[in-house]
Amino acid sequence: MNTQKFSKKFITLVAVIVVAISTHLVVASGSVGGGGGPSKFGHVYTQGKAIFFKKIACDKGCPLTRKEVTSDKAKEIVSAIRSRDQLSKSESEMDKVVSLLEESEMDKVEHYLARRFKIKD
Repeated sequence: MNTQKFSKKFITLVAVIVVAISTHLVVASGSVGGGGGPSKFGHVYTQGKAIFFKKIACDKGCPLTRKEVTSDKAKEIVSAIRSRDQLSKSESEMDKVVSLLEESEMDKVEHYLARRFKIKD
C-alpha cells in the first residue's frame, strides 16, 4: 500500500513539475502575452514603406512603378530628402518626387529606403 501511495504522489509531483516547466517555456518564447512587439524603428520602417508605395512607386499616377525602384533610384530619393533644406539652383527629378510627400512622411520614407537598400550617410 505504501508503495502505491508513494507512486501516486511521485507521479503527481512529476506532473506538476512538467506543467510548471512547460508554462515557463511557453511564456519565455513569447507565445503568451504577445512579447514586446515591433520596435519604434520597425513602425517607422513599415509606415515609410506604405507611404513610399502609395505616393511614389505605385501602379497608376505615381512618378515611379514598383519595377523602376532600384538601389540607385532609392539613393537619389534619399539624397533629395536629405538635401531638401539646402539651396540649389536647379530642381532634380527626385526633388519633384520628394515634393509629393508631406514633411512628416519624408523621414519615414528616408528611413525605409535607407534601411531597405542599405544606404549609408
